[in-house]
Amino acid sequence: MISFLTLLLIAACVAAAVFYFQKQKLENEIDDERTKAKAAVTNAQKIIEQQKAQFSAEEERVRTHYEEESRKLIETMHAELGKTRAELEPLRALAALQQSEEEVKATLSAALAEATGLRADA
Repeated sequence: MISFLTLLLIAACVAAAVFYFQKQKLENEIDDERTKAKAAVTNAQKIIEQQKAQFSAEEERVRTHYEEESRKLIETMHAELGKTRAELEPLRALAALQQSEEEVKATLSAALAEATGLRADA
């Protein structure tokens, strides 16, 4: 009976040793996978930061481009406005003549009507 208990104790010790070594092996594998996962996360963060920097640079390039195009358009519009004002300046003096022209037309219409009436009487 003692030999049976001794064998049972030895078997239990061997089983405990096997389970201990398997546990150590699994913990090492878990640590390896955890290290790989951390490396993958770090790499992903680097890629995200690179893309963020690229997007920021592209944003700045596009903003600068459209600001420059807007500035050019505004300068063109100011130049055209200046030309139009220069063209209209001589016409402002003629604006007073428009009223006089209306008065002359009215006088001529009245004179023509009177002349037509006189011609009809004659």
